[in-house]
Amino acid sequence: MRLMLIVTLVILAFIPAVSAQQVDIKKGREAILNGAVVIDVRTDKEWEAGHFPAALHMQNTKLAGLISQANLDKDTPIVLYCRSGNRATASSQQLIDMGYTNVINAGGLKDIQDLIPLIAEQP
Repeated sequence: MRLMLIVTLVILAFIPAVSAQQVDIKKGREAILNGAVVIDVRTDKEWEAGHFPAALHMQNTKLAGLISQANLDKDTPIVLYCRSGNRATASSQQLIDMGYTNVINAGGLKDIQDLIPLIAEQP
């Protein structure tokens, strides 16, 4: 019985209660078109080289402090992107751990940049 309990606890240790969403480009694109807050978690240099026009810049290493300053409701739809989706994955987990409930990892800038003309046309 004790062995079974130990095995169960070890298995549960590897199953996160809430896990970061994997890259979901389609869901991210839909959320952007529906007015989600878009956050670029890339470095300052990457941001300056080009970014999604509606995005807020909150570098992944500074995200916790910057998101707190933004005073967003914890249920606000938030779409994260970086270059490839890796930093956005880590950042989405960070936001989930902070209590944000509607975080979407849209992958990289290349995955959403074709939405720019559609965003510009919205009233």
